[in-house]
Amino acid sequence: MDIKKTVFAVVILSFCILSLGVLTSYAQSNMETRSCGMSTYHSNSGKYHQSFYAKLSKQDKEKYNALIEKHANDTSALHEQLWKDNTKLSVLQNNKNTSPDTLTKLVDDMSDTRMKLVAMERSFQKLLHKEFSDKSSHKNK
Repeated sequence: MDIKKTVFAVVILSFCILSLGVLTSYAQSNMETRSCGMSTYHSNSGKYHQSFYAKLSKQDKEKYNALIEKHANDTSALHEQLWKDNTKLSVLQNNKNTSPDTLTKLVDDMSDTRMKLVAMERSFQKLLHKEFSDKSSHKNK
């Protein structure tokens, strides 16, 4: 019975990790695409964010880009840890000698890391909203 619960937890967590894969890609690629003048965060978020970004003043764009870069740096260690744990989980779940307790512990650790990332992302979105929600309605000067 414990092995069924563990396998179910692994499947659910794998789905969550796949969902966070987008964030991981963003964190890594954002650092590599600074030369285009608009971070990957903007282009991956659709036309609304492109329009929002275009309406910011040059000074606000620089501030926005700095916040995006800081957020990517702040979350990169957690993304890296999730990647490592996911790799370990892939290996361990295919090993018949792995105990269910080992898998459960790893899945719990991954879940904790994911929740930290979610909390950081929510906090970051609130910060962006606070800093830029009223500024996006003004045209570039």
